[in-house]
Amino acid sequence: MIDKQEWKQRLHFRNDGAGHLSFGQRVAATTSYLREMASRHKREPSVLQFVRESIAVLDGGAESTTLDPDIIMNEARNIDFGLLLLRASQEGNARDVAKLREWKAPVNFRDPRTGATPLHYVAAYRARAAFRALTKGADCDFLIRDKKGRLAWELAVNADDAALARLLIYKTRKQAEAAGVPFPPRRPPAEIPAPG
Repeated sequence: MIDKQEWKQRLHFRNDGAGHLSFGQRVAATTSYLREMASRHKREPSVLQFVRESIAVLDGGAESTTLDPDIIMNEARNIDFGLLLLRASQEGNARDVAKLREWKAPVNFRDPRTGATPLHYVAAYRARAAFRALTKGADCDFLIRDKKGRLAWELAVNADDAALARLLIYKTRKQAEAAGVPFPPRRPPAEIPAPG
């Protein structure tokens, strides 16, 4: 669970705006945020690589048009908030999911290891309250598959949550029709094992 003070610290740039800080101050603040992010997600190799590369750019860079600490900070915040949203979805924590949505966490953020989105996790863990908080608004993509080729509704079926599975199938079909694509089968045909 994330407390109010922690939110204020994480959103310092968003609340105060970075425009009044000098270039050096923005580099220092971004570097500090990256280090905190690395300690929060120390078991995630892709985050550690992003942090190392970003700090190398910030440490070695001079003020120029190609180096913008605000861009690096925004990307770091998207990754940080995306991972926090994945965790809150896995835990079924509707309050944190709603708070992260309020602060514009990337709702379709994919788990670097599994390719799953927060929608996959709320379906797999039968977290209906978190599902409602996650799907408020029209930006949730029901057509994203994880690395095993599964859609979120398939995970709800596997979790024996018939009501959530029906709702996810309905929303997936509706989104597929709006996008002009056929409703996806359970698995891509190439992955269906031959009987035998």
